[in-house]
Amino acid sequence: MLPTLNADYDYELQLAKVARDGGDLAPLHREALGIRTFALENTETGETTDPDTLEGLGQTNQDIAEDIARDRAEQIEKQYGPAAAKKFYSTATATRSVVPIDEYLHKFNAEKPAETHTIYRRKMAITNLKNWKPEVSINGYTRSLMRDYVEKQLMPGRRAGTVNSDLGVLGQYWHWLMDKGYMMEGPVYWSKFRLQKQRKSIEDKERAFNDQEMKRLFCGNLQMRPDLLEHSTTAALTGARQNEVGELRVGDLNFVAKTIHLPGEKTAAADRTIPLHPDLFPMLKERCKGKTERDYVFHELPIRKSSDLKSRSSPISKAFTRFRRSVGVGFGKDRTDRSPVNFHSFRRWFSKELLEHEAPADLVDFICGWTSGSMRETYAWTADRKRQARQFIEKVKLPKR
Repeated sequence: MLPTLNADYDYELQLAKVARDGGDLAPLHREALGIRTFALENTETGETTDPDTLEGLGQTNQDIAEDIARDRAEQIEKQYGPAAAKKFYSTATATRSVVPIDEYLHKFNAEKPAETHTIYRRKMAITNLKNWKPEVSINGYTRSLMRDYVEKQLMPGRRAGTVNSDLGVLGQYWHWLMDKGYMMEGPVYWSKFRLQKQRKSIEDKERAFNDQEMKRLFCGNLQMRPDLLEHSTTAALTGARQNEVGELRVGDLNFVAKTIHLPGEKTAAADRTIPLHPDLFPMLKERCKGKTERDYVFHELPIRKSSDLKSRSSPISKAFTRFRRSVGVGFGKDRTDRSPVNFHSFRRWFSKELLEHEAPADLVDFICGWTSGSMRETYAWTADRKRQARQFIEKVKLPKR
């Protein structure tokens, strides 16, 4: 069993000083882990190593490890100070408590920044592994244990893509732990358990809504609740991603210039200002009444903290899925595989409509915030381009009752 290594303030301060002076304590941490591994080899059974190979007759590996660690800690104290020496000794000799696998997850995320959904995926993948067998320490995951986790816990009831996504996260985390010296060097087996994805049939590939589905969504006997309807309408007539709509602020709308700024969330090209569809004017103007420029247009959505891993628009996603199923669009609850249509299908429908009205493909890329070669230079946002984009956007029409 291995300890929880919560570095105290003094140790963190010592690390900072060493880093400032161009030093690196990671090799010391790896050295301490090596001593601890040696100590663990026979500690669990109480057996002793061959006396001929030991300096002290009858000593266990644990005894020898403590002697080595004590001598080495004295050297480290002279070079790095008492805090680093204390940390080295406790890491090298502690064998009775557990270092949980998520011990360094916050540092991993800090060094490997990513989008909110990716951070959330990392947290879930690593936390699920920890909760499976909380008694297993950070260096206790053998190949057979990894295989058991994948086959008994990770795979049942889950799609190959989801399983492979978790395995990718675990593999990245493992490599980072070893690079930083938080885990002993060794092979990383997670990628060996990746599943072969089944090729999707034409019907199962994610796609745009067709005309019949759009009529069911907007013109059927069942109607969306008002906020869901307005969120969906905005997405369908701008091509905005779900969370781009959720993050809209009053200042993003210019009713004089008749434009809407979509902040984007994936690439530099995703941040764009496009003509505002005239059918959105009344609804969005009403939503902006009495608000400041920094207020959200869709104020009903929750205000998330910066540390919150869910997006503002996550309630819309769930509400739309329930409504979509209720009107017979896409797969119902009895299907475990992914539906070919979802909220993102509004974005696909919008781009499809533009293309069907013969909008140039690279102009569609610009309107939708996709990067396409030198498209940004080709479609400089001149007055002619604005007029051209407006003409095509206004040709897109939702079905009416």
